Amino acid sequence: MIVFNLVHDASHKAISKASWINKGICFLGDLVGINTYIWDIRHDIQHHTFTNVLGGDLIIESIPLIRPSPQQPYKTFHKYQVCYAPVFYMLYSFYWMFVIDFKLFFKKEICNLHNIRHPRGQWVILFSTKLFYLFYMLYCPWVFTAPNFSSVVGYFFIMHCAAGLLLSFVAVLGHFVEGPRSRNRKMGSSIKAGVNMNWKQPLILHQTQHGSTGSPAG
Repeated sequence: MIVFNLVHDASHKAISKASWINKGICFLGDLVGINTYIWDIRHDIQHHTFTNVLGGDLIIESIPLIRPSPQQPYKTFHKYQVCYAPVFYMLYSFYWMFVIDFKLFFKKEICNLHNIRHPRGQWVILFSTKLFYLFYMLYCPWVFTAPNFSSVVGYFFIMHCAAGLLLSFVAVLGHFVEGPRSRNRKMGSSIKAGVNMNWKQPLILHQTQHGSTGSPAG
């Protein structure tokens, strides 16, 4: 989560005024399994342009069988998602790193983006960083510390379950809550789209999170 937050802020150019520093910090995401090229498309371009808009915001369509937005089609089983959603949330980081990143690389159209041609260099970064991540997260611990490979895989799975659950809860509470309102029609949709969390009172701080393009917050 520490690296994720650093990458998030760096992708918004909020860490430093120097672009090379922000890009360097973003690359930390690639080293921990997050493809930051796809992240830029999913988050910076799509999510912040079409926040919580079905067909434009990829974030709300990331987890199968979960309906976080009222704009999404309702199925009978969705009334039980309060029970099964945490299980899917635990698997989210796995799904993100090993399904979403690859799936979007092979798509020619992503929401309003058409005829996409990903640079060859980004393909190289995708496969090389994923392999490097698996190498130091699974192979190295097995060789140098763990008595058997199954133990390493087990700890790796537990780590991702915890990360996925934490990441999902933070994202959901920051984007799909009721309460914030504004009389200003221009800012109303932005305020409704996301709020920041306040652990003191009353759990939600009414602060615009997706207010304007290029905002360091969000």
